[in-house]
Amino acid sequence: MTTTDVTARAHLSDGTRDDRLAHSSWHADGRRTARGTWPYRLAARLSAVNYLTVAPPRTLILSVLPRAVLQTAFYALLGQLSGGASTVAYALTGAVAYLAITPLVVRLPDIATEERYFGTMGRLLTAGIPVPAILAARCVPYLAEALGTWLAAALIVPVALHQASLTPHLLLALPAYLLVMLAAMSMGLLVTSTCLGRRSEVVLSNTLAYTVLALGGILPGPQPGVLAPLAEALPFRPALDLYRAQVNGTWDTEMLLRTLLLSAAWTAAAYAIGRALTYRSLRHGHHDLT
Repeated sequence: MTTTDVTARAHLSDGTRDDRLAHSSWHADGRRTARGTWPYRLAARLSAVNYLTVAPPRTLILSVLPRAVLQTAFYALLGQLSGGASTVAYALTGAVAYLAITPLVVRLPDIATEERYFGTMGRLLTAGIPVPAILAARCVPYLAEALGTWLAAALIVPVALHQASLTPHLLLALPAYLLVMLAAMSMGLLVTSTCLGRRSEVVLSNTLAYTVLALGGILPGPQPGVLAPLAEALPFRPALDLYRAQVNGTWDTEMLLRTLLLSAAWTAAAYAIGRALTYRSLRHGHHDLT
């Protein structure tokens, strides 16, 4: 199938002219396929603008960060009550890492909700750009939130719980926490892609978040038992084990490889599901595939 390169100019919302929008191809059947990285960079930038519009800095400081600190303290104290004073550090490390779940698993699927609410889902599906890739590009502000809440909790909660000596270890384990964020994002992308064809983002995202809380090793407690296969399939679990290892001054290569492998598998599944639902939507002429 041949394509014809076309040149076009477009105005951005701030009134500037962006010639990068010219890089697209028209297929013989009339479908347009954009090329290059500019669609994803533009999606990331506009996603950040939208995020700051909904949650301006004042909201982040007065609402998001305090919630993260209080949630971390709650789970750390819960772990202390269930396992004794000796488990405070274990529970605190897990609670700090669990902060990545809220923006990247619970809130990330809201992207699909926003597209439906503003009536832009149809345009997104017919844009000629892989929808799962656009969803991944829109993760940028949620990754920033996960990093910011982690920093605030790691600085404040250990001091409040008389575990100040743990703070530098939590902060120095940043490379492992970045892998925790990667694992959480892969799970969030799978939920988001699944929600492209049905209105189930609230149920799926919260179910997965509580599954991670119960089976991800966040708090000290009994082993998953019969649910062990499900626990082993979660990329968050080896990522958390890796984070705990680095907090303790070691590095677990096996957990690193498992984290990367499971995250890649969940991301690939998200891409496949997103592409399949996109094709189905285009075939049926609508995106409400309930």
